[in-house]
Amino acid sequence: MFAALLGTIPPRGWVLALAATGAAGLALSVATVVRGRFGPALSATLVAVALLHPALAVGFAFAVGHAFPLQGSQIRRYGWRDVVAAQGPTASIALLGALAMAAVVLSSHLPLPWAAALAFGMATPHMLSERLER
Repeated sequence: MFAALLGTIPPRGWVLALAATGAAGLALSVATVVRGRFGPALSATLVAVALLHPALAVGFAFAVGHAFPLQGSQIRRYGWRDVVAAQGPTASIALLGALAMAAVVLSSHLPLPWAAALAFGMATPHMLSERLER
């Protein structure tokens, strides 16, 4: 996966460091489950890690561990109309861009490393709703 995104094979030490970090995260998750201190989000994320492609599992973990709780908190605090008004325009543009980019990658007209770089830029609009917190 990293070779596909980077366009080259990453250094062995770099991959080993990432693997060790992932193993530590898995160990902490298992420890949390063993102690019985987990909810549906952690359970679903562990299943996603076991069953989904790594990129999809990361996206799922981000959604259930960060995005959905943040949106829920903002909706409770400000109401759904204010949240939609704050992030709707930019999120809509980002979603359309992501769908277009996926179509172009699938048609082999955009290299995956370029798509990954563009995706980081398109992820930024979700942070604009955090201005509600100020």
